[in-house]
Amino acid sequence: MCGIFGSLGISLGDVNIQGVFNTLKNRGPNDQGYSFDEKNGVLLGHTRLSIHDLSPLGHQPMISPTARYEIAFNGEIYNYGSLKEELIRLGYTFRGDSDTEVMLSCFEEYGVVKSLEKFIGMFAFSLHDQQKQRLYLARDRMGEKPLFYHLTERSLAWGSGVSVFRHFKTLKRSISKPSLAKLLRYNYIPSPSSIYNEVFKLPPGSLMVMDLRKGLGAKVIKKYWAVQDHVEKEPLRFDSDQEAIDELERLVENAVSGQMQSDVPLGAFLSGGVDSSLIVAMMQKLGSQKVKTFSMGFEVEKYNEAPFAREVANHLKTDHTEYIVTAQDALDVIPNLGSIYDEPFADSSQLPTYLVSKLARNQVTVALSGDGGDELFYGYGRYDLTEKRFNQFDKWGFSLWGNYLAKIPLQTRNLISNALSGKVTSRQLKSVAELMKYQEKNEFYHSCVSVNLDSENIVLGATLENSKNPLFDLFKEGGAENYSYIDMLTYLPDDILTKVDRAAMGVSLETRVPLLDHKIVEFALRLPMTYKSREGQGKWILRELLYRQVPRELIERPKKGFAVPLGSWLREDLRPWAEDLLSEKTLIDEGLLSRKLIRSMWNQHLIGADLSPQLWPILMLNQWIRNHK
Repeated sequence: MCGIFGSLGISLGDVNIQGVFNTLKNRGPNDQGYSFDEKNGVLLGHTRLSIHDLSPLGHQPMISPTARYEIAFNGEIYNYGSLKEELIRLGYTFRGDSDTEVMLSCFEEYGVVKSLEKFIGMFAFSLHDQQKQRLYLARDRMGEKPLFYHLTERSLAWGSGVSVFRHFKTLKRSISKPSLAKLLRYNYIPSPSSIYNEVFKLPPGSLMVMDLRKGLGAKVIKKYWAVQDHVEKEPLRFDSDQEAIDELERLVENAVSGQMQSDVPLGAFLSGGVDSSLIVAMMQKLGSQKVKTFSMGFEVEKYNEAPFAREVANHLKTDHTEYIVTAQDALDVIPNLGSIYDEPFADSSQLPTYLVSKLARNQVTVALSGDGGDELFYGYGRYDLTEKRFNQFDKWGFSLWGNYLAKIPLQTRNLISNALSGKVTSRQLKSVAELMKYQEKNEFYHSCVSVNLDSENIVLGATLENSKNPLFDLFKEGGAENYSYIDMLTYLPDDILTKVDRAAMGVSLETRVPLLDHKIVEFALRLPMTYKSREGQGKWILRELLYRQVPRELIERPKKGFAVPLGSWLREDLRPWAEDLLSEKTLIDEGLLSRKLIRSMWNQHLIGADLSPQLWPILMLNQWIRNHK
């Protein structure tokens, strides 16, 4: 994996190149380079984590043989071998064996958009077409790799993280109040927003095109691939269940086989759940050696999945390593999370994700993960639960009561909570009211997955309207399957993939996600619901495929997820750290959040109400601010 950066319309003297290299060092520790086109004012920069073609022939920025194109590329093109053979038949020659060199020849032969359609992989790149005087920024279909940009009337800058822009002397950055409210609501900042008003994320599946002859006003962002386009296609039809499972097996085998290609040591994360177990089983089936697998567990038994992972590893005969996370491990990592995650991020499973990445990096440079299975194949229990609740509330005509209760002022809800001795918190009253008032399923689901429905009140100057993610307005019509489509557009790229990418890059580990091969994604989007959920259990087809390799009894158990015992940690081992970040002085100095509301939440948590889900994003924000002062 790598880090990229660049700019247009900014003089080289106004960029601290070494500062950017230092910021992106973990993403690319093996090599670094940059180029500057004085005539057009185009800067391309790159830091490299060497995976393919470890020789200097893989150095970037890289120029095409005709000198038309120059690229700075982060990611992997898994089908570059077959593309290379295709290009050789067309008369192209190659100096080395990097996917970057193949990409440049694809651009020469097919053009940028057609090449994007051919690429199977995860990527973010900046490309300068010197012949047509165009600049391209592109991001992979599902958003596995990050790409941020800062646009003004006079300049454009971009990079693999928001911290890159600290090293551009002329660029201003101010914290976005709406983004803070979104962080507190979702645990992440949804695309295209970022922590800064002036910085944006290029959405997944998007291509930005800049005509250098017409100036910055000629910027166009267009989608070359979208979830919506494939949901609307004709559903797949199969003559039998076995035919459907066979087709999925073929697709998964192809994806895993392609992603096992590496010139450096390779392994996999293993939780013992359906998705990671399937990926490891396929790796073991396709490989000639034992797969190196890695898992995390916790001292608190209810959160500990390590024994399940161990059982699967023993059955598949992998070379397995596990680690049990303690509160001290969390304390050791937490002060660095603001730097690791670059912008505020608050999914608490970031802790074990970072630690398992660190564990894996001791033995491998590349690790495959099972992420994406829940969103693609209807795996989250909340989908059916949300549907059931919505139908009940709709049947009982609760919407009028909900609208009334939702308007009760915060102070009144606090009084009700106090009258009930804190047995029902103010937040719980708000949640019930919000759930009751919605008459559309997507709005109802939005409320169900919101961590804190008071986020606009906690962030000083934010409003309810600008604290929402507009992508939840898509898929208004249809059944419960729409919840998974919404997750593919929101939760998957901005939470799950962000969490894994930043954690792994923090230790210079490349992660790959076979289930997000776009051919598998397109298969899942056209797959009838009966293959995803049967008898109240999601991921039916994935499970049936896995049971060809792993006994059913090793997998069939309640799903835990990568949960963390935050509630007790914050009252005990992590309490001094949390007290410091939630102190009156800290909150007053920052001037971003309501200290009265936060202190009330903290006190409620200390006396027994588990408000750790609502407190964690506040803590992560304050830690990030300290890391970036």
